[in-house]
Amino acid sequence: MSVSAEENPQSQPQPAGSGITRLFQFQSHSLFLKLLLAFGTAACVLLLAANWMSYFESRSALETQLNASVVRALQDTGRKLDLFIQKCGARCEPIVSRELANRHTPDELRSFLVDLLARTPNDEAFDFYIAYENMDYRNPDSDLVVDRLSWPKTYYAVYDYHEARQEWYHVPKLTHQPHLTEPYYDLGSVNQSMVSYTVPLLGASNRFLGVVGVDILLASITNLAAKLDVIPGPDASQEHAFVASQAGKLISHPNAALLPSRTFAGASIEAVPEGKYIRATPDGFALARIAGEQRRIYWATAPFTQWKVIINVSQQALMGPINSLTKQMAVGTVITLGAMLGMTYLLAKRMSRPLRALAHSTHQLAAQVAPADAAMMPGDEIGVIDRSVRRLTDYQRELDRANRELESFSYSVSHDLRAPLRAISGFTGILQEDYGTQLDAAGQEVCGHIQRGVREMSQLIDDLLRFSRLSRAPMRLEPVNMHELAAEAFATVAPAGPGQTAEFQLGPLPEVLADEALLRQVWINLLSNAVKFSARREQPRIVVSGEASGMEAIFTVEDNGAGFNPEYASKLFGVFQRLHSSSEFEGTGVGLAIVHRIIERHGGRVWAEGKPGVGATFHFTVPIAEPKPGSDESPNQSRTAG
Repeated sequence: MSVSAEENPQSQPQPAGSGITRLFQFQSHSLFLKLLLAFGTAACVLLLAANWMSYFESRSALETQLNASVVRALQDTGRKLDLFIQKCGARCEPIVSRELANRHTPDELRSFLVDLLARTPNDEAFDFYIAYENMDYRNPDSDLVVDRLSWPKTYYAVYDYHEARQEWYHVPKLTHQPHLTEPYYDLGSVNQSMVSYTVPLLGASNRFLGVVGVDILLASITNLAAKLDVIPGPDASQEHAFVASQAGKLISHPNAALLPSRTFAGASIEAVPEGKYIRATPDGFALARIAGEQRRIYWATAPFTQWKVIINVSQQALMGPINSLTKQMAVGTVITLGAMLGMTYLLAKRMSRPLRALAHSTHQLAAQVAPADAAMMPGDEIGVIDRSVRRLTDYQRELDRANRELESFSYSVSHDLRAPLRAISGFTGILQEDYGTQLDAAGQEVCGHIQRGVREMSQLIDDLLRFSRLSRAPMRLEPVNMHELAAEAFATVAPAGPGQTAEFQLGPLPEVLADEALLRQVWINLLSNAVKFSARREQPRIVVSGEASGMEAIFTVEDNGAGFNPEYASKLFGVFQRLHSSSEFEGTGVGLAIVHRIIERHGGRVWAEGKPGVGATFHFTVPIAEPKPGSDESPNQSRTAG
């Protein structure tokens, strides 16, 4: 059927400049673009979600590690401060031991203190002193002191150190334990900001005798805290560390004005911006916004002194490596998205290519059997296939209806043809029975010709009906034992008259997947032809063989009969096509056409080879069946039919 111009737009002349419009229409309705958008969007969303989830997890892990490392640095600094204070306090032990041994005079003690201060590093002790409980503070021997300013001389305090407000003396007296004071400013001759570490002198029966102490300048502690550094490189200026006492007074701070002085008792931690972010927990960190800048406040508590080591760090400087990770992540995401979109493009193109080909094929097929509606709007490949299939389905319904009408017509025709044939046969029989004695030999011969013609016509009608029903009968595919089927078919068509024999050689045949009833008809038709055309041979021989070749089986029926001219082999499988006259060999010319139709329905092929006076060979193929486990091929058989 030809395709009209409406059905094939490509056959119509296209206006100039319409190529871009057609391309845009194709892309806008193409499944390729839809797949690209769908897969691309889904892939991008999933990729972005996965990447950023991974990024946030990595960032969170890095921040946790960073916070932990800063807190560890603060804890290390706290331990160093503890060791420093304990080391300074240990300088008092020789004084305590000497005093408890009571092996010195006041002058000898003064010399010992002077010598001890001379051997002590400057940052570990500003002075050493000893104060007695049982002496009046006005007694020059009651409170002996040697410091860096008076050395190598000693002096004594001129105030009543027995007062309760004198923390360095009063707390050890009450607790009988060493004590580290809060930071303070010494208003005497020293005029320094310091902390004192004092050790009680305890005599027999744990009786309090006095106090031995060492003063440590806040400058020494500040120098030690200043070594804390959590941001290496030029960004180190973005941090500052300080120390607060257990009671919350500042011991060290970059702003010296916050520390104790002559006119200022010293600031508490609440006086600095960081104070409101520090919690009561021993260690931790908090985000803070100070002076319009985002900062991070970390703190850790020294286990011995219970001082809090605090550091204020610029978030931007501290998070520099993590922020660079963000940039790398963004660049990596862009690159990965590009690669993903490229892969999606190739995948969508590859997936849509066979679909476009299928859409084109179904459209062309539908256009040949059912003209398209010009009002149909173009769509993607799925839409084209859907409309084409619906058109083909409608066409199939019409074809089924036509086939049913044809079957009804065929039945009516066969019935109408058989009625006169029966009449002819009946009247010819009456003629032979009632008037046979009056007919001469020629008349009897004519009656015989009439009866034979009726039988041939009846057989022809049966063959035509069988041929017409082959295309409509449903196929029931199952594994078929071709060896048994060929043997049964030959037993059906083998000559049965006296003296009529034919050698039948049946080789091993592979099992196939087919309709057993239809293949039985194939074997009957081919073997009956072989028997018929080799019957005039003195030694008729029929050979059946087969072999598997890939996914199909090839079967061969060979005889040594009359054969045929190979030039006319293509005509053998047409209806009513005969290469021998009916006077030579009887038949209707439909049997091989039936074979061809059955094999064609199975998806196989059939062909023939022959030579006049030598014989004919027929080949056909059928899809092969998978061999059953443990099954054996049938052995070669050779038997004579008679």
